[in-house]
Amino acid sequence: MNDVILIGGGGHAKVIIDALQLMGDYNIYGIIEKTKKQQGASKAPTMS
Repeated sequence: MNDVILIGGGGHAKVIIDALQLMGDYNIYGIIEKTKKQQGASKAPTMS
């Protein structure tokens, strides 16, 4: 399983998370965001 860190936690990131989860070969390791947002896109930690 490959770890992935997403840059940006907006709407497009949610689509990417869904696609990666469906593929099953990827683990969302974290999301890098400029501002602290509510953690809703994934259970992965949000780093700012």
